[in-house]
Amino acid sequence: MMNVVFMMLYFLIIALVIEIAVTLLKLTGLKNTVARFQVISMIIGTGFTTDESKSIIDHPFRRKIVQSL
Repeated sequence: MMNVVFMMLYFLIIALVIEIAVTLLKLTGLKNTVARFQVISMIIGTGFTTDESKSIIDHPFRRKIVQSL
């Protein structure tokens, strides 16, 4: 039972981190779909080497958001 509670808490925290990062990236001007894809790609470590990632790397505030993830 404790394992299930831990897993649910873990997924809730991950979802919260994703939503906060997506919101911050949207505030810098990225579209919702692009921001969500890039945040999830950064967290799981795959797919971040797309052309859209250049828009994150070239922007100083977006780069700080990425570094915090």
